[in-house]
Amino acid sequence: MSEEILWVFILNTTCSIALTGIIWYIQVVHYPTFSRLYRAEFIRHHRFHIIRTAFVVAPLMMIELATSGYLVFYSETLLFYHITGLIIVVLIWLSTFLIQAPMHFKLQKGYDGELVKRLIDSNWIRTLLWSAKSLLSLHAIF
Repeated sequence: MSEEILWVFILNTTCSIALTGIIWYIQVVHYPTFSRLYRAEFIRHHRFHIIRTAFVVAPLMMIELATSGYLVFYSETLLFYHITGLIIVVLIWLSTFLIQAPMHFKLQKGYDGELVKRLIDSNWIRTLLWSAKSLLSLHAIF
């Protein structure tokens, strides 16, 4: 493995692990608080959540996607890991923009308990996929 590929792989793995930690926190702590907020504050809190989360998560997701693609096209080793990793990352993006983001758009209009439950339930997709991506990357290292 070339030094360049190694650094890209380290950056990719670091982003995956960071995103895994973030998504577990959101899944177990943050999203469940949505149903505990005062309804009058929900829209304001949700807007705050969207802006602040995007500020942290969006750059990491873009780096993870770019480095995953780079590894598939330019690495000559560990191709199974890189291809599988890219597939997982694409599935995370699809889940984010086809399932969770539309729910967040609806929640911007106001609290909906059933929608919050569906958001929490569907977010397990990303939680498990990011966990799998991190474990896959760590397995490739060891």
